[in-house]
Amino acid sequence: MKTIEELKNFWDDYQEKAWRTCLPSCQNWDYLCAGLSSEVGEVMDKIKKKIRGDYDDCPEKYIEGLKGEISDCTWYFYSMMTFKGIKISSKTLEDIQGAYKEECDISLNVS
Repeated sequence: MKTIEELKNFWDDYQEKAWRTCLPSCQNWDYLCAGLSSEVGEVMDKIKKKIRGDYDDCPEKYIEGLKGEISDCTWYFYSMMTFKGIKISSKTLEDIQGAYKEECDISLNVS
């Protein structure tokens, strides 16, 4: 199991790499919002087709397709956070610390 610090480093690295693949012409809020909305629609389309029975013969195809679309959503989400200047791993860790500090009595150093 990864430590919180290892997870933070993983997601920081992912966020940086995602932004490097974003074309300069696409580095704007409208494009990123439209892209995320489109990808969420593709996730929902896969779910709709699963409900309809389109993947009954090949459930692996459904899972692989769903993974791909969720990965695309993740890329857009992290790119949106980069565009807004938010390092998502730090924000997430701060939220975890706030939500579970009393229960877990942990202190996370997020800078």
